[in-house]
Order: sequence, then C-alpha cells, then structure tokens
Amino acid sequence: MIVDVAAQEAAAARAQAIRQLLDSPMVGRTENGFTGIAVHESWLREWFAESCGWILHTDVRRGFARLAKISSADGYAPPALDAGDRPFDRRTYVLLCALAAALGEHSRARISLKAIAEAVADMTLRAGVRTYDPDNPKRAVGRGERRRLLRAIGLLESLGVLAERHRVGGDYIQDRATNVETNVLYEIDERRLALLIAAPVPPAAASSWTDLLSSGPGDEHDEQDRPGRHRRALNRVMRRLLDDAVCDIGALDDDERQRLTADRPRIKGWLAEAGMELECRAEYWAAVDTSAAPASMILPKDTIVSNAALLLASYIVTEPGQWVRERQTHDFIADLFRDHPRWAKSFRDDDGHRRLTAQALRLLSRFGLVARDADGWRASSAAHRWVLSVEAESLSARPDAAVDENQQALFPEEDL
Repeated sequence: MIVDVAAQEAAAARAQAIRQLLDSPMVGRTENGFTGIAVHESWLREWFAESCGWILHTDVRRGFARLAKISSADGYAPPALDAGDRPFDRRTYVLLCALAAALGEHSRARISLKAIAEAVADMTLRAGVRTYDPDNPKRAVGRGERRRLLRAIGLLESLGVLAERHRVGGDYIQDRATNVETNVLYEIDERRLALLIAAPVPPAAASSWTDLLSSGPGDEHDEQDRPGRHRRALNRVMRRLLDDAVCDIGALDDDERQRLTADRPRIKGWLAEAGMELECRAEYWAAVDTSAAPASMILPKDTIVSNAALLLASYIVTEPGQWVRERQTHDFIADLFRDHPRWAKSFRDDDGHRRLTAQALRLLSRFGLVARDADGWRASSAAHRWVLSVEAESLSARPDAAVDENQQALFPEEDL
C-alpha cells in the first residue's frame, strides 16, 4: 500500500510537471513546480523526447528548466504578452530580437540600460531595419520606442534572462521630458539567453533565420527510413494534441492519420501520464485536462484578445454550418464596445474594433476553431466544445451595473 501511494504521488507530480512545462516552457527556481521538474528531470526528458521529439533542458545550479517546444502547426501563433498582458506589436518584436542579439554579443555578465539602448540602436542599423531612436525629436515617437524596448526587456526579465541589480533615476520613458536620466544595471543569464530559440534546426547549424524553420535532418531519407518517418509522424500528432486546442483530422497527412489508428493505445498512455484524457471525434481529436475549465484549455491568459475570441466563437457557432461575413464580426465587436464602454480601452482608436476583431479571429484560427474563405468565417466542429455559455446581449450596458463573475471576467477594466 505504501509503495502504491508513493507511486501515485510520483505519477501526479510528473503529470503536473508536464502540464506546467506545456503552459510555461521556461520555469524558474522561484516558481511553483520547479522542484518537481528537477526531481523527475530524467523521466520528463525521456517522456518529452519520446512522445513529441522535444528537448528538455534542466539546469538545477542556475535554477531553471527550458522545454524547447517546436510546433507542428503553421501560421499564426499567440503573441508574446507584456506585464500588463498587452500583446507585442511588430516593432516590439523587432526590438526584442535586436536586444537578444545584442546581449549575445555582449562580453560581460552585466549590462546597463544605457548600454542596451546603444547596442540595440547599433544592432537595428546593422540589420537594415528602422534604427532604434529613443531621442527622436517627436516626443511621442521617442517615448514609443522607449516603451517598446522596456516591454522587450520586461519579457526577458520574466524569463530570467535579465535580472535587475541596481537602478538610478526616474522614468526611462519620460527622460527627455523630465531631464532626469534613468539607468539600470542588469545581470545576464547567458545560458537562458542561449536557449531562447526553439527551432527544428539549432541556431549554430543555420546560416540564416529561414534555415531555422527547415524540417531538420533525416526527412530526405523517408523512403529508406520507414520507422523514422513513423516516429516523426507520431511526434507531430502528439505536438498537435498537446500544443493546440484540437487535432483536426482533415489537416493531417497520410502518415499522421495512420498513426492515429496504429498508435492510439500509445497516445492514450502518454496523455494519461500527463493527466489528460483523449477525446476522439469524427472530425478531431483533443487532449483534455479534466482539472481545467474548458475555456482555459485554449485561452489560459485572461486578456482582452482572448475574451473577444471566446465571445466571437460563441457568436459564430450560433449559425451552425453557415458562414459569418467579415463585416458581421466587426459589427459584433463594435456592439460590445458600445455596450461596455470601460472594456478594451487600448483598442478605442478609430480602427480599434477592427484590430481587435482581426487578432481574435487569428487566435481562433490558430487553434482550428474557425475557418475562413471568400464567404467569411465558419466555426469548426470542435468549436462547440469550447464556446462559452454567455450571451453578449445579457451583459449589462451600464458601466456601474452589477455583473456576475463570468461577465466581470469577460469584460475587465484595463489598468492603463
């Protein structure tokens, strides 16, 4: 009995570690669950390698674990979020890449904010993109550049790549307006920095960024390497099950569909070890974490875009088998703006409802819950599994009116 209890506790700890790494591929020492990952590191490394072909790096001395997840899906992926859960725009991604490259060239373990700004400016110039210009005479432009760089730095801080050690001055964004220079000393964790990129081809083996996205070694010998081809197909199926809301049967190739039939017991066993159940439908398969709320399986972050996506999905599935035109989706979000004036403040410019609609639809499309063609948008069969039982019309139009917990979660007031 004692042995059984110990085995059950170990299995539960491993399942929790798998789900944590799937949700947060970079886990630090101070986060809950790191101890479980460190204790079961060998078992977890083998599990991820065998089931998904993913590499798990665990550095107990430095205090972090990094799961190098490589998605099998193409196209849109959810954007990175800053500390305020606002998605990165394209310029912020450019500065993030320039920042990471600059840190990689830095020869010392510490770097100042002033040195970061200079290095990013130099890196953007060398890369042939718009040069980082925090002192642009147009104050709004300069503040926007500084704000985006701080968002990129904040992301690397949350991942443990940078750690603030000393600060002087006031607000870096407002330096030009206040004439008070801000500077911060950061410590660089070069090991975490080196593991930021997860790609089919290691950066050291790629001559350009496009080479990172190639299929990797071995695929050119598929006909001679049938076991290897089957293993890679099975890995791709497991990646879809673990990394996407649904595994759309119609989107699989012949090898992948064959794995669904031939390796179903193996797939179910892996998912059981992760604390998940396999849900099989004619149109899709899904890995279901029964301990989580259905919406949180695909949209764990409570953000404006994810809330809009859930509401849009609920709206689109009300017309089963029918196409919802692009204009109708814009009108739906515009109606929410009108009825809930304190919601989505960062999207309240002239074209904000269209931007929010586009981001929400891309998120739903990324998870295979909606599909698009020339006629508009239509919900997939899997969308009915995750839609909310909340109707937008039932939500109060008065900002000061009482709302229930579900409504409050869908329409939070932004703290800008």
